[in-house]
Order: sequence, then structure tokens, then C-alpha cells
Amino acid sequence: MKIHPKSLILIALTLSWLAAETRLLAQPVSPQFRDTKNHWAGACIDGIVAQGIMRGYPNSRFRPESTLTRAEFAAVMIKAFPKAPKIRQSPNFSDLPRGFWANNAIQQASERGFMVGYPNRRFKPNQMLSKAQALTALTKAQMLVEPPEIDDILSRHFIDQETIPGEARSAIAAATQANLVVNHPTVNQLRPNAAIARGELAALLCRANASTLGPQSQVPSQYIVQFRPEDDQVWQQARLIHESANPPQPSVTGLLNTAIAMQKQLFFSAFDPQNGEELWVTDGTEAGTRLVRDLVPGKDAANQPQSSAPRFLGAPSAEGSNPRIFLATNQLFDQPNNLRNALWSSDGTTGGTGAIADLSPDLSQALGQADRLDLQPNLFLNGRFVFSLVTPQATQLWQSDGQSVAERLGTFNHGKNQSGLIPGLLTSTGSQLFFTLRDAQGNTQLWRSNGADTTVLKTLNPAGEPFTPWQNRVYLEAETPQAGFELWTSDGTPGGTLLLKDIHPGTSSSAPRLLTGLGSTFFALANSPQGFELWATEGSAATTRLVKRLNTAPSSRAERTAFVHQGRLFFSFPSPATGASRGLFPTETGGYELWVTDGTASGTQRLGQFPNGNVGMFAALNDRLFFSGGGPSGQELWSTDGTPKGTQQVLDLSPGSTLIVPPCLPPNPQNPTPNCPAPTKQQNSSHPRDLVAQGDGLYFMAGDSLYRTDGTAAATQRIRRFKNASDVQRNRLLKLNQRLLMINEAPSGDRLQIWSLPPENKAAK
Repeated sequence: MKIHPKSLILIALTLSWLAAETRLLAQPVSPQFRDTKNHWAGACIDGIVAQGIMRGYPNSRFRPESTLTRAEFAAVMIKAFPKAPKIRQSPNFSDLPRGFWANNAIQQASERGFMVGYPNRRFKPNQMLSKAQALTALTKAQMLVEPPEIDDILSRHFIDQETIPGEARSAIAAATQANLVVNHPTVNQLRPNAAIARGELAALLCRANASTLGPQSQVPSQYIVQFRPEDDQVWQQARLIHESANPPQPSVTGLLNTAIAMQKQLFFSAFDPQNGEELWVTDGTEAGTRLVRDLVPGKDAANQPQSSAPRFLGAPSAEGSNPRIFLATNQLFDQPNNLRNALWSSDGTTGGTGAIADLSPDLSQALGQADRLDLQPNLFLNGRFVFSLVTPQATQLWQSDGQSVAERLGTFNHGKNQSGLIPGLLTSTGSQLFFTLRDAQGNTQLWRSNGADTTVLKTLNPAGEPFTPWQNRVYLEAETPQAGFELWTSDGTPGGTLLLKDIHPGTSSSAPRLLTGLGSTFFALANSPQGFELWATEGSAATTRLVKRLNTAPSSRAERTAFVHQGRLFFSFPSPATGASRGLFPTETGGYELWVTDGTASGTQRLGQFPNGNVGMFAALNDRLFFSGGGPSGQELWSTDGTPKGTQQVLDLSPGSTLIVPPCLPPNPQNPTPNCPAPTKQQNSSHPRDLVAQGDGLYFMAGDSLYRTDGTAAATQRIRRFKNASDVQRNRLLKLNQRLLMINEAPSGDRLQIWSLPPENKAAK
């Protein structure tokens, strides 16, 4: 059989076309847009364009960051789901002009249920499309079923779920359950009301059309919200180890609020109907959680159990073979005539728990005559707790080991007006106790006791700021008529009690703010005539030196924080209001500054400026330091590697802002019209707190939830949401025996619970 030459040409063209189609199916389809090659959804964009669902622009551009209108989206949806059935009649939208290019697409999108209009038959074709609207349309196109636990799904997967519009919540929950949601750059941050970008829409369409796209056109997995049918696996390992009913008259302490850890035990206050609010202990397990002792047994006049409501005073840091905690009961305030039972000590056993007054007849007698018992937490001298009691004639300073010793360190007569010679500003270095007294002439004196000898060191006037111990000496701010308030130190001897430097010469004051030590060096902030400065000293006038000038303007606020990490000192303070752009963020109101120093000028640098809050709550994890910082997004979680570039917000857990409408001031004779200040916007804040490093993760409370992070936004996940957890007086997160202990209120609202997360937490890694 002869074949016509024209037929040969047709066959050749057909084979060539088939070969080309085969290559297109076998290889990634890539329109090679110039602006998508390095885009996170670049491969997905190529696939969607190859299917004809979306198109590019001239000059080989896709514009992945550009937004699109509702009319443009209607046209895309008709191409993406051409076989979707008609389910209703489309209204005649009043704002679509005759001949509008998208009229047919809008009509079909409405008939198929993809999109709906607004009141008064308006479609708003030129309005920018929000992400919530796009997800709602995709959910309807996929005919997804609404899940029963909408709020639970949204709260577990999106940190900003509160901002999802009510009409879109069920659809977005269904899309989440179907693994259709894509979030970039933070996988658990939806930003539902933001205008969706073309690149992000292409990613959502890729998820909706995943079965028809090749693997080369898929969305990167780190941006796909993976549906979790139950609470995070981390919380599945948690165990309830204690549940306590709320007391009839809740104490000011709150469960775990003043808890104290000693070796492998945690002491806390809890209520039960038989004993009232008493002393409990736990090792982090249910079996190891028990009542220690009913310190105030019996019933009150209303036949209710009496409560001691323990307030914890601390445990010596140098724990011996039989360590103990010290605590005060409510007799300290509620029953001032019964101070004999106000101060207690415990080793965690019933038999090893007793009142300090029982250790000494002299102390018991003195407490019976005392008007007041002054207790300062964590004040220990050579492992013994130090306290003072005030009688009508004198103030007595005592120490006790809680087991067998209760000794008087000194007695100081009041004098005629019964006002002076009362210990104040008590500070211990461990082996030395420093405090101030006022003599009969009204002069303030600095004293020292080593437990065996108590003596006066020098007459000077310390400021109200507490002393700071370091290397068996104290540093303090004190005043003399010649120098004003300056930086002083004492090693416990008269000769070693000295002014380190008159930083602001003459009678003017430098008002030093004490930080802490790094090795043998102690640091302080102070004002000089040249500005606000960082100073360092090894405890002598000769070694006291300027490290670096931090600001040319002085600072009058005393707030500051300090934390030592990897051989460097991180510190923060309120910066003066200069009106200049400084640090990470421009500011006109000062805010707070975070700095780091290694003790040298070159190693001292500002890490960032925080205009919308403070800096604090430090916790170290691996080579980074985490903290709560008031940046542009409000008070959120930050981390730093010790460089300005490496100081970054982890993520915004509470995005957006709230409109604050101040109340109007009523009219007055000078101003007959009401004074109504203008509304202002305030950045929402999650206020991270209780930062605890555990394994390779950092756990923390923020708002009403418990979170875990490895320091990246993508791996920051909500573990559990708690009732009333935003009330810091009713919750606390802490670490004991490599376990995390978490307090929360039961859903009923009438009970408090302690949960324990075990040390091995592979599911969170």
C-alpha cells in the first residue's frame, strides 16, 4: 500500500507532537518566571500555571507577592474546578457593570457556591481577596464536611485563631482537617484577614489539586498545616498528680505560686476539706505527692478546718546531708499574739517538721513578747536562716538551722523614740551578713555578722536599693555629704568598706544601679557628667573602671535585669527618650535596651531597642538566650546569640492591635466641655513567662496556653490551652527532677490541678 506524501508529513507531525507531550509529562513543567525561581512556592506556581488555572504577566513575571481581587479569584476558581455542579441561582449583582470582563466567571462562581455576595446584592468585584475568603471558597469547592469541634481544631493549629471571622471558622476548620491549609512563613500563623498573595493562593490550589499534580509541583512540607486529630502528643504524656479544691477563702499564695524546690522535692501549699490549706510535697509523681503535716490542726468557730496557709521563705543553697526548708504560717499576720507558731522548718517528713520556737526557750519567750516578726526570704548565714523580731524595748536578730539551733546574733535597743536600731537591708554573702542600723543620734550605720561576731563597720547612708552580694563581699549604693550617692563595697572589715569611685564628682550623685558579677568582676550602671555608663570593678578603687558609655543622656529610672550566659553578661535597662532611631527599632519614647558585655569596651554592644515593653524572663537553651521582649509586635518571645543580627523575635503569638478608647474626663469650671482623649492602637501581646529549658526545647506560658519551641517559628507549637491560665496568680510552670510541673484550673473552675510531664519527651523533638 502506497502512502501519500502529505500523509507521511501528517504522521511525522503527529509523532513529533506525541513525543513532545511525553516529555512534558515526564519532566517538571517550568514556565521559568523570572520572579518565582527562588520563591518558596515556585514549583507549585509552575504546576498551577501549566494546568491553565492561573496565568503570568508579560516580561516572564508571575508577581507572586501581588494580591488579587474577588473578580480575579472567581475566574481562577472556575478554571480550577470546571466540573463543580450548579447548586443555586446566582443573583443579579447590582455593582457589576454590563460588559464587565468577569461577569460570567462571577455568575458561575456564585451558582456553584464558591463565593457569596454582600447585602444589597453587591459582590464588590474589586475588593482584595482575604485568605479567609479563599479558604472558605476552596472548602466549598471540595465539598468538605464541617467538623464537630471547630474551636478546638482552630485553637490547636493556629496561634491567631481568635482573628478568624465567624462566618469562616467552620470552613477553615474543615480545610485544616483536610490538610489544605498552607501558611508562610510561620506554619501555625494563619493571618486570615490579610489580603492573600498570588503565590500563596497558588499553594492552596496545589493542595486542593494535589492528586493531579506531579511530585515536582508540591508545596514544601514545612508550610503545610498538618492536622492533629487530638491534642499534641506532648500533652498526651502528661499525668495528673494532684488535684486540690479551692479553699473557702483563697490565700494570697495560690497553689505553686510560692512553691519551693529543695533537692528532689517541691514543697507547696494546697487545700483539702479535712486539713485546710496546709504543707504538701511532691517529687513529680502521683505516688510521691502527699500532705507533710497539718501545721494548724482543729476547727474554727464555723466548724471549718483551720489553715496554716504556708508562705515559703527558702532553703539554704549549700544543702547538707539533711537539708530543710523554712516557712511562715498565717499566724504571722492573722494571729499576731501567737507568733510562737509563725515560723517553721521541714525536711519533707512529718516528724522532721516543727516550729522554730521549740528549739530554744529564750526564742519562745522572746516571741511571746514580740510585737512583730520580720522575715526576709532566702536570708541564710552559714546555712542558717536569719530573722528578726521586734519587742517594745529592742530588735533582736536570730539565726536557726531548723533542727537543733536557734541563737541570738544581737540585740539592739530602740532608744527613747522606739524608732531607731531596727535592722534593714539585710544581705548575706553566705558566710557574712550585712545590715543597717540607726544609732541614737539618727545616723545610719553599716554592720556585719559572721554568726559568731557582730560589729559595726562604718557610718554612711545606704540608698533604699538592696545590696548585691558577690565573691564574699557586698556592693551597695550609699551616700556621703561629700560625694552624694555613689558605688561602695564592703568585705566585712572597716578598712575594706570603701567608696569605689566618685563617678559623678562632687556632691552630685551617679545613682549606680547594681547588676551582678562575671568571674571576679562586678558590674554596675551609673550616670556621669558625660552620660549613662557601664562600670566594672574587682572590689577596689584601683580596679574600678569605665567599660563603655552607653548613652550621652543620663537615665533616671532604676529598672534593670541581668543574666549571665556563656561567659557574657546580658543586661537591660530603660533607655532615655532621645527621639532618635537607635538599635533595632526607631523610637521616640525610649523603651528598653538590651546589651551584652564581656567586660571590654569592644565586647560591649547593644543588641536591640524594645519600644513596646520591657526585657526580662531570661532562659538559656543550647547556644541561645531566650527572653520576653517588648518589640514592634508587643511583648513577645525573643532569642539572641549575643549579636545584634542574631537578636530576633521568635514569632508573634498575639498578632494585631487593639483600639484603646480612653474614658472621657467630665467637665469642670475651667473646662466646661468633656475632655475625650483620642483613641489609640495598642499592639496585642502574649506576655511570655515561666521560660523553662527541657531537653532540646523551651517550654513557656503565653496568654492562656503552654507552648514549646526549639527557637524557630515553624517549630513553635501550642501544647495545651488552660482555663484562666492568663491569671499568673493561679498558674506556674517549673522544672523538678527533669520533669515539667504545670498548674492549671480544672474546667469546673472549682479545683486546681498539678500536671507532670515526664523527662523523656521524644514526641516533642
